Amino acid sequence: MFSIGKHSDFTPSCVSRMLGDLHFVNQGTAMKFSRYFFSLLTTLPLLACTQVEAPVPEALSQSTGHTAGAAQPQESVIGGSLPIGDSSRTSLDWQGSYEGVVPCASCEGIKTRLTLNNDGTYLLQSQYLGKEQDGKEPKVFEEQGKFSWNASGGAIQLENGAWYQVGENQLFMLDREGKRITGVLAGHYRLLKKQSALLPRF
Repeated sequence: MFSIGKHSDFTPSCVSRMLGDLHFVNQGTAMKFSRYFFSLLTTLPLLACTQVEAPVPEALSQSTGHTAGAAQPQESVIGGSLPIGDSSRTSLDWQGSYEGVVPCASCEGIKTRLTLNNDGTYLLQSQYLGKEQDGKEPKVFEEQGKFSWNASGGAIQLENGAWYQVGENQLFMLDREGKRITGVLAGHYRLLKKQSALLPRF
C-alpha cells in the first residue's frame, strides 16, 4: 500500500506510481473475488444433487420395526391369499391318518390320531397317557366333524378351532395365531402319517 506523508514528494511521477499501485491492488482483489465466486458456483449444484438419508428416529423404528438386522417376526401360516400355483391341498396326498404324542401339562402326553377323509370330514382321537384307572387304559376321546382349508391351501382347521399345517406325510399343530409352535418341545407338536394297514387299535 501507499501513504501520503506530510513531507511527501507529490510530483507527477509519484502520482503515476500511486495510481499503478492502486490498480494492482484492485486487480488482485478482483481476481481473488472471481476465484471465490467461481468456486461457490461449482459447489452449489453438488450440494443440491447430493441426497443424504436421514436417520430413522428411535421411536419410529420401534413402532414400525425399522431396525437394521432385526429378525422379522414369524408370519401366520393360516393367512394369505388364494394360491397361484401348487399347494398342499392340490399337490400332496394328504388323505389318511396321522399319529403322534403331543405334550400335556397334566399327564405324560396326549396320544393323538387325526384321520382326514376325501369328503372333508375328520376323526380326532385323543388319549391322555398316565391316567389309568383301576388298571384300565385311559379313555379314548373321539371327535368327528368337517375340516376347512385356509385360503392358501396350506393349513386346515377343525371344528374345535384347532389349526394344522399340512406337510408331506405330516401335520404340524399351530398355535392360536396360526403360527408354528417353537421352543424345546416344538418337535413333539407334529403328527406323522401312518399306513392304514399298520394302524394299531387305538
